[in-house]
Amino acid sequence: MKRSTKLAFFAITLAFFVHSFVNGTRGVFLPQFKATFALSDTFMGGVNGLLSAVMLVSSLVAGELCARIGNKGLAILSLGFYGIAILGLQWVSSPFLFVVFYAFTGLGASSIAVAVNTAVPALGLKRPGRAMSFIHFAYGVGASIALFWMGDLIPKTGWQNAYLMIGLMLVVAIFLLAITKFPTSDHAARQASAGHGFWKEANFWMLAGVFGFYLTAELALINWFPNYMKFALSMPQGNASKMAALFFVFLTIGRLLGSFFIDRFSYKKISAWFIGMMIVSIAIGLLVPGISAFMIALSGLFASICIPTLMLVINEQYPNNSMRVIGAVNMVAAIVRMAGEFLVGTITQRSGAAIGFWIIPFFLVLALGILIKLIMAPRRN
Repeated sequence: MKRSTKLAFFAITLAFFVHSFVNGTRGVFLPQFKATFALSDTFMGGVNGLLSAVMLVSSLVAGELCARIGNKGLAILSLGFYGIAILGLQWVSSPFLFVVFYAFTGLGASSIAVAVNTAVPALGLKRPGRAMSFIHFAYGVGASIALFWMGDLIPKTGWQNAYLMIGLMLVVAIFLLAITKFPTSDHAARQASAGHGFWKEANFWMLAGVFGFYLTAELALINWFPNYMKFALSMPQGNASKMAALFFVFLTIGRLLGSFFIDRFSYKKISAWFIGMMIVSIAIGLLVPGISAFMIALSGLFASICIPTLMLVINEQYPNNSMRVIGAVNMVAAIVRMAGEFLVGTITQRSGAAIGFWIIPFFLVLALGILIKLIMAPRRN
């Protein structure tokens, strides 16, 4: 690997690492925002809904921007959006202005996802699976560090100063990106000249379906696992927190270990195997008393490589237009996620946590079914 490529890869990885300090600590800062701006739970629910809408639209725009200004330009812009949010929230006092500046975190999150997930093929790395897994491993490590650090820092210094510390990290990441020369290739030119014909292709909609249903399942599992342990298993809060943390431990370890073997197999097939094992792990957890929480936490080991490999599947299917396609896939996935989270919440409210949690493996079955169809399609042709 050339020195310039190594430096560019390090800069992109650092950008995603810093991104985790903002995106991975939303749950820590939201109670602080509620207290500072005197916001109700209903108002915060509306804010989160608005944030989802912002991310939905900006994902599509980010794909277009990435094709025009490149991964480096979009990564800098993404971190810049985070900077605007952090600086703005230091000074505002009204709920309206809070919403305005908080929305910039949605712009940053959706944009950095496109910039990073399309960077690996753009850099021409020989082992894209290992590189993608390592980038997402860095995100997991960053989020874990951020949760512990912010949990200790906020009570001592206040959330404003804690947020400013993240802002300083953003400055370092932006500076490093700015001075790093990314290798030039015809990849950027192909991306810029590609069109929007993929919207008419069944292959695109199947890829969007796989990623949308999978992402909905993983995020719903993260959001509803503590609720399931509390109400379905009657587990004490301390034990439930440990099991929720164990899921992320398995997720992070899996991404590190997965980086050593992903490139030896078909990205579609290994994604299918791991989604299948995730379904089995969750189903055992839901059916077998005594090991329920542990088996669901263990599913994090199988979830670990799914998002990185699915991104590689999309890059592989659309090598000349991956930036726009990934942006569009993220937009479709956001719509599926909004509907899926509402469905899980509605069924949980009406039928209980034990029944509502079954919707998560159901989404995984849908994702696996579409993915198997994609795997079999070349054979039929």
